Amino acid sequence: MDDAQIIDLYWKRDESAITETAQKYGALCRSVAKGILTTAEDAEECINDAYHQAWNAIPPQRPENWGLGWARWSATWPSTVGSEIMLRSVTTA
Repeated sequence: MDDAQIIDLYWKRDESAITETAQKYGALCRSVAKGILTTAEDAEECINDAYHQAWNAIPPQRPENWGLGWARWSATWPSTVGSEIMLRSVTTA
């Protein structure tokens, strides 16, 4: 599924948006998060926080660039780890 379709799912409040996001970006995010954080549990918590932020932000926001949206939502993660994770995933995607 492409990013625009995933954003449409969030916009429609369809819970499969999170599943589709996880299928498309989960492995990459997990890999980067595990490389930065000390435990797999911390990495999963940060990624889940990003899903929650996306769910709460769409609507009213409708990001044109999904990677930049992820970077914004990850800003609430502990310290700057979340931002680093998402920015790395955007540049490697």
